[in-house]
Amino acid sequence: MSKLTEILSHLSVPVNFDTPVTIKATPHTLPVIIYALEKTSEGEVMVQINDGSFHKLEETDRNYDMISNSLLQRLRLNENK
Repeated sequence: MSKLTEILSHLSVPVNFDTPVTIKATPHTLPVIIYALEKTSEGEVMVQINDGSFHKLEETDRNYDMISNSLLQRLRLNENK
């Protein structure tokens, strides 16, 4: 199962994180801060980022593996609450 497919399986409703998911790829880059996730009617994963806008999460995104792994970890933690 791809990471995007697994993320989509957790998104029956939009997810707003109590505390944002902060991902810093290197010490020299600004962090990516994700506040919410939602699934579009086309089955795409949209992430709400630092500036409040939504961005489509794609496998071609820079640091995709780190971002998708962090999101999956947080989604799994939220399910176990």
